[in-house]
Amino acid sequence: MPHDSVPEIVIVEHDPRWPSLYEAEAFRVRNTLGDVALTVEHVGSTAIPGMPARPNIAIAVALRSMADAERCVGPLKDLGYEPLGESGVPGRLLFRRRFGQDGERLHPSFAVHLTEAHSTYWQEHILFRNFLRMQPAVAARYGELKRKLTKEFPNDREAYGDAKASFIQVALGRAKMGPPTQIIIADYDPSWPTMFEEERTIIGNVIGDTTADIQHIGSTSVPGLAAKPIIDIIISVAAIDRARNLCVEPLTTVGYEYVPEYEIVMPERLFFRKGDPRSRHIHMAVRDTAFWRRHIFLRDYLRVHPETAKEYADLKKRLAKEHGTDMDGYTDGN
Repeated sequence: MPHDSVPEIVIVEHDPRWPSLYEAEAFRVRNTLGDVALTVEHVGSTAIPGMPARPNIAIAVALRSMADAERCVGPLKDLGYEPLGESGVPGRLLFRRRFGQDGERLHPSFAVHLTEAHSTYWQEHILFRNFLRMQPAVAARYGELKRKLTKEFPNDREAYGDAKASFIQVALGRAKMGPPTQIIIADYDPSWPTMFEEERTIIGNVIGDTTADIQHIGSTSVPGLAAKPIIDIIISVAAIDRARNLCVEPLTTVGYEYVPEYEIVMPERLFFRKGDPRSRHIHMAVRDTAFWRRHIFLRDYLRVHPETAKEYADLKKRLAKEHGTDMDGYTDGN
């Protein structure tokens, strides 16, 4: 249990001053570090328009090599920054410049993050920032999550960070798929069952007796139902860990990409995607789990209730128009 002396996590609504404060401080940092800094970027929640955030403006500095970091310590100290070491993040050095409070107005602090230009840390922070900037609906959900977590864990920074991690990793998984595209609902294509059968043969040839059952699910498996033109395939496996060990490499040989990020929020399923644009999904799950039963039941119900399938198709088309490129909003509405 956190002690009362632990500082409370403070989230404030987006301050329109943050971009200009970043620019002024980034200018000082660039001038001080000179050519040691390859690139300087505004990252973190204060870099997202409209995003509530801790009042901490994060300045990411890309270096050619962490061997250059030693050259930055003295200059950053001269600017008033306190070196805090890796602070639990290998390959990143953190420096902080703190400010106080003027009456009721909380002045933001600045944090400089030194890392290599090609590091995972750099790439993921830029990718996550850009994704939220392009997807305001997703950014709004992240903002609501942050507000909720500050109430649940007001003095527990570790729990607060862990609770955000699943959202961040799923968002990164989606960001790695490239720019968001318009959600398209196509009229039923009678070739979809044939496409599934062809894919089932391909999958069976590479994973062999690892699986007991391969079935067609999702809207493309329901005759006459409009759908996103993606063949969804569910595969029953004896155990998730065993399937991960045995199936990932064989499926990559036939064009599938394994997406482990989604297991953070759905650990009972392994997910694979294929095609550009995507045309195939594989969902691996243990038979008779809630995930398996839900998808098989929905498919079978819609197959024998065409009136309900028609209502479902109308809903999908309406949601696709309403949500555009926001896949989370579209999925939540289904």
